[in-house]
Amino acid sequence: MALNEPRQEEHHSRLPEVAAPNPQTPATGHAVFHDHQHRHSVLHIRITDVTTGQLKVALALPAGLARVALRLGARLLPPGVDTVGLLAAAERGQHHAPVIADDDMHGERFEISIDA
Repeated sequence: MALNEPRQEEHHSRLPEVAAPNPQTPATGHAVFHDHQHRHSVLHIRITDVTTGQLKVALALPAGLARVALRLGARLLPPGVDTVGLLAAAERGQHHAPVIADDDMHGERFEISIDA
């Protein structure tokens, strides 16, 4: 052992003790949010021009951002679009069929889906 190296027991005594995770504790809150399956879910948002068929917007976001994305974009959606099912599917990390809504006022079609 070199002169400047701390002894093995001194080194370990300076480390803070960290409680080991309990495998019997159910995952809740933040832990469920970062579930393996959930990290691979994707929120897809597509907006197309109804008259030309040209794609205006194509977003693919992690499903963890679904609540934020739908809250910020809700004012852009045509009235009557139900986002509750999309949010529930995103939070569970499940597939959700596309929600399709036409905005006749702006000539746009919205397609929002969750892919697991």
